[in-house]
Amino acid sequence: MGLLTAIDGPVQEAAGRLQAPWLAAVMEAVTHLGDGLTLALVSVGAVAVYWALRRGRTALLLAAAVALSFVASSVLKELVGRERPDEAWRQVALPESKSFPSGHALESTTTYGALALLAGRRLRRQSARVAVVAAGFTLAALVGVSRVYLGVHFCTDVLAGWAIGTALALTAWWIDRPRDRAAAAPAN
Repeated sequence: MGLLTAIDGPVQEAAGRLQAPWLAAVMEAVTHLGDGLTLALVSVGAVAVYWALRRGRTALLLAAAVALSFVASSVLKELVGRERPDEAWRQVALPESKSFPSGHALESTTTYGALALLAGRRLRRQSARVAVVAAGFTLAALVGVSRVYLGVHFCTDVLAGWAIGTALALTAWWIDRPRDRAAAAPAN
């Protein structure tokens, strides 16, 4: 665990030095954007919109990616069993679940990332696609940062969550690629 300590220690110290009541209030609000209920509502809403637009495959892929993110988070937490940080400056209650990976980071990256990638693909202007994808992943990044700031996760918990969530989001995006491009590819 030497490498983890080398990464996590300085980040935890920096988070402790940055503690301020106004910033803690902001971070608590941001962290709720990664709560399970919030992500479930966002996902159900997006799936309903895709279904209404007759994009059933996209709806199912988004639902599957989000569901898999919740399962992966729970399973990995139990397998790894890492305890949460013990920070004297923490002002919020510790969740009862284990620390690694950050479920908020993993699940919000999957949800907001996949939603942004899938929605962005259907936009005509490149600048709009970039803006939507950047917004989705920025939101997920802020959720992850809030978890470290609040002292409920180590930096490496969040990094792992972001990595797994990004992989799930990209997988959904890749599977949902337009079929006509694949069909139009020259045969060898």
